[in-house]
Amino acid sequence: MIGGKDSRENPASLNSVLKLQMTAFINEKMEQADKVQDMMEAMNTSQRKQLWVECALMNEARSMFAATAINNKYIYVYGGISSTN
Repeated sequence: MIGGKDSRENPASLNSVLKLQMTAFINEKMEQADKVQDMMEAMNTSQRKQLWVECALMNEARSMFAATAINNKYIYVYGGISSTN
């Protein structure tokens, strides 16, 4: 999950970058559930939050941008609207 807007009440752009870590959970629970939805429903809120890992922040908060992954290692974000625009 990259950037975006905080909420309708606070429309400030975000610079956050979060990565979903499903691999460990899927490997552990695959025998018990054959669909991702079933696995997610079986998790409590604390377990769901642990799936998201915070990565390096973007240099500038922005929303409505385009992004692409490069070599499965880097994310290139371009365009969009910053809080100062």
